Amino acid sequence: MVPLRVWAESCRYIEGDMSATCSWLDPESFNHSLPNILYELEGHARLAHEVDPGVWGHLPFIPREEPLENHVNGTFKTEKSHLPKGKAHPPAPVFPPDFVWPPTPAKDGRYLSTAMLLISPENVEKLKEDVIADPDAKGAITSISDIMQAFFWRAAIKARYRVAKEHRGETFGPDEISILELPVDGRPYFSSLLPSSYMGSMLVLNRPYIPVETLCSPETSIGSIAYLLLREAAARITPSLVHDAFTLLQSLPDYSRFTTANKGLTGNMHAMISNLMLFQTSEISFGDGFFADGGSPKAMRPQIERGRKHFRFWSFIL
Repeated sequence: MVPLRVWAESCRYIEGDMSATCSWLDPESFNHSLPNILYELEGHARLAHEVDPGVWGHLPFIPREEPLENHVNGTFKTEKSHLPKGKAHPPAPVFPPDFVWPPTPAKDGRYLSTAMLLISPENVEKLKEDVIADPDAKGAITSISDIMQAFFWRAAIKARYRVAKEHRGETFGPDEISILELPVDGRPYFSSLLPSSYMGSMLVLNRPYIPVETLCSPETSIGSIAYLLLREAAARITPSLVHDAFTLLQSLPDYSRFTTANKGLTGNMHAMISNLMLFQTSEISFGDGFFADGGSPKAMRPQIERGRKHFRFWSFIL
């Protein structure tokens, strides 16, 4: 988004808009050493063993000391947290790792098709009203973002669940979970001195999870999913968590044990959602020289075709 804004503003400058100087683009935006400098300067540095092990659940990496066979068999448990009661992060969710990049396509050659769907403002408002009226939402869920994430997570997994049970004869035990991976921009949490236009990736993962049977139960409402999982898990994304995640990343000798739950098209009930609902297309303006509406796009979406052989992935855009 930052390069698009720069490109658009530069076009306006060439057209004669002398105010289009990209003054918002900080000169340190491309300094990839800046996070480490601020991390040390602001006193956040500490040793990896001092970090709550549950923080690994917010990273797409498996700790070097964790035996992979334990992870595959689902027996790995994080150590008891050193943090005060009520402040600890839950254990990282367990799923079979896949370190191949790009992820291996399905053996039968199948892959997903890329599709777009439009939900009318009227239906979005109706869904919001239903969630607000849901006692399981406890009156705390008013965010369209939370509601849509809960809605699509439940809808997608229920479709996969029905196929698995009715067509493949699969069963799901109480310990079999569905993980939703939500990339979160860590820049606002890292430091007030880190420019909002910083170009390095600082994503952490919000990873709510729930038993598959519970998620797909007709008794589980969208409001309860949004309240108990999405909002509760999002509340754990704090400056201290982002700093702890940075500490753990620095402790890794390399980044070869990168993996996410949503890799692969078969054999799992996990998903990933990238939320761009808060980005306003009006922030991109190429000017009136060649385009209408000031050169701002009416709609936009990320290029996701290249991942359809490897991921189950959704993106929300207003």
